[in-house]
Amino acid sequence: MKNKYTVSYKKVKYKVTLIDKLVIEKIKSILLIKRILRNSKRIFIDHNKHFFYLLLLWVVFGFFTYLFGVKFRDPSYSILDVAWELKNSFFSSFIITWFINIYNNEYNYRKKLWEQHEFYVDTMSCFEKIFEPFVGEHIYYYHAFYNSICYENTIDYIHNIEIDRQCKRELIGKIKNILAQLKTINYEIKNNNIYKADTHYLIYKIPDIIIDLNELLNYLKLKKIIVDDVFTKISKITMDLFKITEELRIPWRQDIENNIIILQRLSPNTENEIERAHYYNLLLNGYSFNFNIQKD
Repeated sequence: MKNKYTVSYKKVKYKVTLIDKLVIEKIKSILLIKRILRNSKRIFIDHNKHFFYLLLLWVVFGFFTYLFGVKFRDPSYSILDVAWELKNSFFSSFIITWFINIYNNEYNYRKKLWEQHEFYVDTMSCFEKIFEPFVGEHIYYYHAFYNSICYENTIDYIHNIEIDRQCKRELIGKIKNILAQLKTINYEIKNNNIYKADTHYLIYKIPDIIIDLNELLNYLKLKKIIVDDVFTKISKITMDLFKITEELRIPWRQDIENNIIILQRLSPNTENEIERAHYYNLLLNGYSFNFNIQKD
């Protein structure tokens, strides 16, 4: 029997082989370095680009102060004398302002990020509402947005379901609700900065989805509908919604591929019981509908 070694992931300790431990620790180290670099770039560069120009002007000012000091005050006037005389002014006008700017920008960044998460949750809600008439109670404990596997499994599943009168009526009600929700989301996105996402894509794509939803709504109101046409329209709409959520959740999913590799290293070890964790199952394998489809 192979020796087992302890590794920590998401504040939980697991037992793995030595090779798995080395791979996981390597990935964790890479993720930590990437996170530090991202945060450092955002805090010290992205938020403070104009301060570097201010610092350059201050250096130029100090240089000319030094030149004039040597010429008109004292030939022994040194650059250290300049630095000493300007220290209080430099500290009050640059250093303090710089730190205040960092604090304000970080505060606004966190606020915008929270708002973006709200947009993501609301869009995810729209996505799920379309599937709710088909998957019923399953929608309450599974999110198709975890990955493309979940989405593809869901699309494959609903294609085998008959659209009866009740399903049709419920779908019409859900679409009306989604239309109102998407209009609000579109308005809010236009008036907010979206972090690490293609804002132009979101602004132009959401109106297209609204048009497609209205077309589907009008189609469902007809007495006779072709089921395949309905599913074709639903597939297009949900795929567009899926892409929007992929954009909106980039700040929280930048490391998802590396995290999946870690999960794949953890899951074969039976002591970990990670296969029983619902979230991890969805992330690794998607969602499988394991009950029989009722047909008329």
